[in-house]
Amino acid sequence: MKENITSTMWVASNTSTPDQSYVQPMNEQKEKKNPQEHLVYGLKGIADFLHQSITTAWRLKKSGKYDAAISQRGRCIITDTDKLLELMRLDQASKQTEYTPYYNYK
Repeated sequence: MKENITSTMWVASNTSTPDQSYVQPMNEQKEKKNPQEHLVYGLKGIADFLHQSITTAWRLKKSGKYDAAISQRGRCIITDTDKLLELMRLDQASKQTEYTPYYNYK
């Protein structure tokens, strides 16, 4: 009996008319991610996320390499952590491919 109740629970989305209502299962409703889960605020937020000091977070922001992930308006700094990690991975990969030993220089 409990399986029938839980499997038939539905959530209707908010629409202007009942004819246009879309019904979806509750488990699909929970799978949607909140976009604010991936944001950190301020230099302290960046430092805590990367497990670094605030000074290191400030240097990271000041470098300009990660401006696509870090936005600032006035004194408010907002960082998209997913984008920051992706940019850091790309930066690390580019550093590994650019390495040339000293003895190969001509």
